[in-house]
Amino acid sequence: MGYPAVGILGFGKMAADCAQILLNQQVKVNFVLETEESPFSSLDGLCYRSAIFFERATGEKAAEFLNGLDEPTVILSINNNFLFPPHIVRKRNLRIVNFHNALLPSYRGHGQSIPRWIVYNGETRHGVTWHLVDEKIDSGNILCNKTFSVLDTDTALSVMMRSIKVGIALFEQWWKRFLDFRFQGMSQGCNRLQVYKSPLQNRLYGKKHLPNNGQLDPSWGFDQSIRFLRSMDYSRLQIIASPKIAFDNEVRSIKKYKVKRRPFPVEEEKNRGWVRTEQIRELNYEKGVITLYLQPENTPA
Repeated sequence: MGYPAVGILGFGKMAADCAQILLNQQVKVNFVLETEESPFSSLDGLCYRSAIFFERATGEKAAEFLNGLDEPTVILSINNNFLFPPHIVRKRNLRIVNFHNALLPSYRGHGQSIPRWIVYNGETRHGVTWHLVDEKIDSGNILCNKTFSVLDTDTALSVMMRSIKVGIALFEQWWKRFLDFRFQGMSQGCNRLQVYKSPLQNRLYGKKHLPNNGQLDPSWGFDQSIRFLRSMDYSRLQIIASPKIAFDNEVRSIKKYKVKRRPFPVEEEKNRGWVRTEQIRELNYEKGVITLYLQPENTPA
């Protein structure tokens, strides 16, 4: 079976892994546009080894490249921050397939930001979607999707990594569907998978949106404080700035945290008290203790 021309827009290991799946199936990848610069590019190395045209192209440069395509081409948008302009989406010779890190139509927006909101909003299930791109944000027809559980120990990073793993598995299963211009999937209104519980699922989430603007409120209860810390936790990946906390008229960065749940309730007078040592603060609750390891703002890590 012959396939149309294939191009990939995006960056990172997920895009490289999906490209490798196609190559393993003897499907030609005609070009790769890396839409966000990476110091160690998985895509650059793959393209070099496989003789695939590779270019770093963002914004107008990417749009100009796509506008110049005349033959039928499937564009795979994978971990891609480039928003396709309307005149590109309208091109009849282009079929644009995007990976989204949520179960659409809920949690639309910047895919990298979604995991932190899944954790902060207390969702117990999550999912991913491969969908067609139209002129609106994350509103095109669904080609396939899948759900998975969110644990009460999950962080933004662990949810993100599980989403990527599930997304790659779906790609390996359904890539022929993605390359078929005739397959149009189903409209998002027909999606029967309703797994989210938070009333905030219908918001549009931007790249810079942070729970409570990235600051922990000491007046919160134990559960909300833990959800906040886990939602801002990308381990060593510097995807967002460290969460903050304010006390004694000073804002400090939270560089690390530990959570210890109590086996039994403690006296009411100990709830939410501060235990202080230098650069360490403990928040005491009936349910447990949260230890914060702090650093003054504007101080090198």
